[in-house]
Amino acid sequence: MITIRTNTEQLFEGNLKALEGLSKKGGLQDQVVRKVALGALTDVRMRVFTEGKDSNSSKIGNYSTRAGYFTTRGIGKGLSARGKTGRTKFKNGRSLKTRYFADGYSGWKTAIGRNTVGSVNLNLSGSMRNNFQLFKTSSGWGIGWSSDKLVERARHFETKKYNKAIWMLTKKEQKEASRIALIEIGNAIRQK
Repeated sequence: MITIRTNTEQLFEGNLKALEGLSKKGGLQDQVVRKVALGALTDVRMRVFTEGKDSNSSKIGNYSTRAGYFTTRGIGKGLSARGKTGRTKFKNGRSLKTRYFADGYSGWKTAIGRNTVGSVNLNLSGSMRNNFQLFKTSSGWGIGWSSDKLVERARHFETKKYNKAIWMLTKKEQKEASRIALIEIGNAIRQK
């Protein structure tokens, strides 16, 4: 007679414990949600600030091409001040502090090296991009800004300036978040 023994019952109990750990706040659930949120943060940061795309994967918008004068100080440092006719001084002899761009804000952004995609990418000083981060919340993890000023700016872009969803995950990003969650849940179960 042959006797076959398995550890199926032990494996089942271990997997059940791992699943129970995932259903409780903190612990494994916290680890999985954190990794999903971190992946979403990376994806949204790349899409918005590098590619200049909204939540539908379309361009956020276009920069104005209306002619105007723009700063040569701060972020515009390195640009020489020059008026519409090419002069660098007013008639009274005072130096200009701005530069005229016939192609407007779009031309200025190009001149300072910040119009890399040819459309809006919400990345002028880097403040919004650099402060877009992962946060521990009462119900898990989230992404956003710690500064109320930046939160308001982000809301303004969506509701007033461009009137479209920018910060929501795209369908592709949602699928990626689900994929990461499944991988992490599988890893959590295998660890037990």
